[in-house]
Amino acid sequence: MSAKEGSGVREHPALAKVSRVIDVIQSALLVILVLITAAIALLLFIQVALRFIFHNSQSWIDETSRIAFIWMTFLGSAVLIRERGHLAIDFFTALLPDRVQRIIDFIINLALIALFVVLLSVGGEALAASSVLETPTLHIPRSFLTLAVLVGYALSLLYAIELFVCTVAGASPPGALAQDDEFDAVTRSGT
Repeated sequence: MSAKEGSGVREHPALAKVSRVIDVIQSALLVILVLITAAIALLLFIQVALRFIFHNSQSWIDETSRIAFIWMTFLGSAVLIRERGHLAIDFFTALLPDRVQRIIDFIINLALIALFVVLLSVGGEALAASSVLETPTLHIPRSFLTLAVLVGYALSLLYAIELFVCTVAGASPPGALAQDDEFDAVTRSGT
């Protein structure tokens, strides 16, 4: 649904307040993702330099990069939930009337909420089970890696709930991609 369809989040006072709080979370998350990406790039550059120039690689760099990549993946996935940036084939749904599109959005968002609730409940068990294991080089509890998954799922659940409420309220969803009419027009036209 483009920003022109339905009224925007900002036109619903209660949604606007909650959306502003979630905007702050999203902004902080984007800064964290940029820092993680920069750290991974720097670490891998250092590793390549050490390996090819000094013929001495450090295993802690590989492990740190892997851990950072796991965090980046799950945090980034949550960002894409809010931005509605995950891969979706909407060719056929774009041809449907707005009301049918909202019903489909309602069902999808409800399914996402159910999925993340289930994943979080199972993730709690995984967190407990992984707390006795450590990473081989840094000796960080593996529960730190599982925590990345749970934080990503929790943020995804928050964003899915926000999208669900927007759908029910008839408000256009937040997020740069969802509100970008030019992006929406290009993706719908296929050019």
